[in-house]
Amino acid sequence: MLISFQHNGASFENWTIEDAQGAGVPQNVIDTAVNASNRQSQRSKMRANIGAKAGDDASLLGTTSDAAALAIYGLASLVAKLSTAQSLADVREAAEPFAQLSAGFLTKVENGEVLLPFMLKGLDTVVADIETRATAVSQALQEASEG
Repeated sequence: MLISFQHNGASFENWTIEDAQGAGVPQNVIDTAVNASNRQSQRSKMRANIGAKAGDDASLLGTTSDAAALAIYGLASLVAKLSTAQSLADVREAAEPFAQLSAGFLTKVENGEVLLPFMLKGLDTVVADIETRATAVSQALQEASEG
């Protein structure tokens, strides 16, 4: 197994565990690098399994794009109609186009026929991932606009 790590302010790429130990790298640094390598390997295997079962990256991106567009369209439609609603009947009418679709989808989720990845990962994990990636993208955009 090859590991990469940082030690004493320097980066070391593709070292064997034995070479790192021989160079006097502390065991906790080596253990952290091994754990990171194992997580990356597990992640790669999981992604390959997802690709084999759910489709390649382009297919997944297409489905994600469809889901996002449907959600935005549904929200925009609902908000536009709600903004002119004068009664509870108007509110119900605004919700109607997506009410049946939503009810059917929720039933499938609740009975386990449809599984949603965020539920399996855990909401806290998913939100933390969204926050981390959104911040990283925003920082990259800030750096680009400043540079």
